[in-house]
Amino acid sequence: MLGKIKLIGCIVSVALCFGCAKKDAASGGAAAAKTPAKADTVKTPKAAAKKTDKKAARVFFVTPKDGAKVGTEVEVEFGLEGMSIAPAGSAVEDKTKGHHHLIVDASPIPYGGVVPMDEKHIHFGKGQTKTKIKLTPGKHTLTMQFADGAHRSFGKALSATITVEAAGPAPAAKPTSAPTSAPTSAPTK
Repeated sequence: MLGKIKLIGCIVSVALCFGCAKKDAASGGAAAAKTPAKADTVKTPKAAAKKTDKKAARVFFVTPKDGAKVGTEVEVEFGLEGMSIAPAGSAVEDKTKGHHHLIVDASPIPYGGVVPMDEKHIHFGKGQTKTKIKLTPGKHTLTMQFADGAHRSFGKALSATITVEAAGPAPAAKPTSAPTSAPTSAPTK
């Protein structure tokens, strides 16, 4: 009789263990309970949809438009979506804030590169979104480059380039005075 009880006890124990093993496999088991879930690394369709629905940041020219014929003095207005304006020196490590730079007749600055400060690279470190610039007559490229508080470029993704043609008065010709009489001596230097 004692043998039968032991046999039934063993069968019940095995059944319970088998049932627990099934439950652990279905729910992640004890190992899952000890290891925290990494929900941030698992992309659920809902989370992916939220990320996709958010508009990507971009910069654009409000004025002038690409291909515009302009005067030699041009009003330029910068547009920005998906980020915020912050003056140079502030929010240096915040990758959601920055300020504009206007690049005349030169290429955008690669991501992380510091925007130079020279006659072709105009900084708007106070957070300005409008300016007037002077151009020589002819075709010009204008590139708007957005950069962080330390003037590090956000790259081509946050730049916009347009072409404009500046038309203005031709340079004044130097007046020539025709001699009223033939020179009597050789000109002196």
